[in-house]
Amino acid sequence: MPDAQLDALVRLLTNHERIADAILDRLWADLTGKSRDISMWWHDSLHAGDYWDEDWAVTRPTSADELGRLLTPQRITVRPPTTGVSSVVIEFDAPFEEEHGVGALVIGHRIVSIGYACDP
Repeated sequence: MPDAQLDALVRLLTNHERIADAILDRLWADLTGKSRDISMWWHDSLHAGDYWDEDWAVTRPTSADELGRLLTPQRITVRPPTTGVSSVVIEFDAPFEEEHGVGALVIGHRIVSIGYACDP
């Protein structure tokens, strides 16, 4: 594993709680419509429909912490560096996105984007 990828993995492991909280906060902001619209169908879905209660038979979360209990980590991919820094993609199974899953693109401590697991 090249040094940049190893550094990214060490940063992730060292700061995993902070990064996990940041991912949940970012996804929660999107689901509640408090973030800019990232063009995902689930933007503001906690207020916009009955998906949570009817389609998924999952109790609608009322906080980022409750949302975290619905996500199941599936894969961590450390990408090769493009500008000297490697990024990390963390993929989750999610009841509201069973087909594609949810992914977070992380560089350092920053959550760069949230989206489908295959293309956050």
